[in-house]
Amino acid sequence: MSQSREPAIFGVACDMPQLKGELIRHLISLSEGVDAVVPRSASGFEPLHAYYGKGCLPALEELMQGGDKKVISLLPRVRVREVSAEEVALYDQEFESFVNINTPDDYYKLRSCRKEPSEQGFSRFMQSL
Repeated sequence: MSQSREPAIFGVACDMPQLKGELIRHLISLSEGVDAVVPRSASGFEPLHAYYGKGCLPALEELMQGGDKKVISLLPRVRVREVSAEEVALYDQEFESFVNINTPDDYYKLRSCRKEPSEQGFSRFMQSL
C-alpha cells in the first residue's frame, strides 16, 4: 500500500476468483470520509475483499511492528464503513465474491457448478438476517 501511487487500494485474496465488479464499484463508492470499506457476510467481516485508504498505513505499520499480521486486527484502529450482508446481496446475491479456492477439489467443484446459482452463498446470506 505504501508503494501505491493511488490514495487507496482494493485488496482481495488471490484465491477468490468470483469477483463482482458491481460490488467492488459499490464498496469504493462508499469510501468518502473513511479509511476502509469492509463487507460482511454470515461469516463476519470479509477483510480480504475490501477497500483500504492510505489512512490505514500508520495502524498497519504499528500492527506489523508488533508482529500482528491479521488484517482483521486493523479494523478497530481505523475508520471503517461496514457494508451489511443485506447491502452486499444487492450486488452479489449468492455471496460468490467471498468463496475461495484452497484445494484442487474446490476448483473442480467451482468449475462444475459455474452455471448454477450457489446454494451455499444464498444460505450464508439467509443466516445473516
